[in-house]
Amino acid sequence: EKLIRRHPHVFADTQVSGSDEVLKNWERIKQEEKKAKSQEKASLLSGVPTALPALLRAYRVGQKVARVGFEFPNLQEAMKKVAEEWEEVQQELDKDPDAIDSEALTHELGDLLFSIVNVTRQLKLNPETALQTTTRRFQERFEFIETELKKTGRTTQEATLEEMDALWEQAKQQE
Repeated sequence: EKLIRRHPHVFADTQVSGSDEVLKNWERIKQEEKKAKSQEKASLLSGVPTALPALLRAYRVGQKVARVGFEFPNLQEAMKKVAEEWEEVQQELDKDPDAIDSEALTHELGDLLFSIVNVTRQLKLNPETALQTTTRRFQERFEFIETELKKTGRTTQEATLEEMDALWEQAKQQE
């Protein structure tokens, strides 16, 4: 079908004066196909780049659909969705460890993350900024643990979890 459509000079009654005209017709037909295809697939979400980091992409998708009214009516409803998604994650984790379906768990964790992104958006906060800030704070606290252990001639591999937790709390107190 595509071959016939793109070669009307062979399979239809289109007259051409040479190979240059064949190539021009080919490009025109391809552009018409592309335009028709884009109109078929036109979606409110088509403009959201798939190359965005996942957290930012989820935020942008939520923004777009909220603009047309596909939105939780209030923050409490968005928070209920987070609780619902957390419960679904918990149900998956409550299974026998050998029966946990990693694909299902990934799906449920993704739903949970997406619902959290919706809460941040409702609060007019950027989840990317929130996560970057938390990651930086986590890193600073962990580096404090490493520094304090080094002062005693030890490493994180030699310390117990309890010792590191105590240093973590100390780092929090110093903030």
